[in-house]
Amino acid sequence: MKYGYFDDENREYVITRPDTPEPWYNYIQNDAYGGLVSHTGGGPSYHRDPKTRRFLRYRYNNLPADRPGRYVYLRDEDTGDYWSATWAPVEKPLEEQSYECRVGLNVQTIRTSYSGIAAEMTYFVSPDHDVELWRLKIRNESGRRRVLKTFSYAELAVWGTLRDLLNMDNNPRCSRVDWRDHTLLHSTWNDLGTSLGTCTWVRVYGYFTSSTPPAG
Repeated sequence: MKYGYFDDENREYVITRPDTPEPWYNYIQNDAYGGLVSHTGGGPSYHRDPKTRRFLRYRYNNLPADRPGRYVYLRDEDTGDYWSATWAPVEKPLEEQSYECRVGLNVQTIRTSYSGIAAEMTYFVSPDHDVELWRLKIRNESGRRRVLKTFSYAELAVWGTLRDLLNMDNNPRCSRVDWRDHTLLHSTWNDLGTSLGTCTWVRVYGYFTSSTPPAG
């Protein structure tokens, strides 16, 4: 297998190349929240019902198929050079950025190294709370002082699947985004039904936050 191997001791499949023929997904979930994470950090998520309670967006017929996703960009403030902790979506040449993805049971860890900076991104879902967690570790291996900034990215889509397919221009009009206590709060009135005569309207909320207060 030219894209990876089984690590029997750690009970993981290790993907050694990011340029697989198609996105390879892993499931991270508990009894209520479910996420699909590709080998480069892409993929959607949902709460209880993927049809009516989507959280991270999935674009149908999109290329690449796992976009948008769960990304963190890194930027060197001295040079302006930037890259992705999960290789995608910047996709630096593989001779410049190392890559490894370890696919475990309900957890996924992607390790990359570029320009003397090692990054480890781990995705998992809390067993006790309906939240998806990202843990980013950065290590300076360049032997010199570095000034870095990180930029996290997620496209929230707290609306039903049918609306994304049939009435996409209405979603920005119905959605609301607020900024409270270093947290992005996203909400929308979601129509659970097939027509105006059968819809049940509920307001669904989602949020995106960080353990470290963001600078902007």
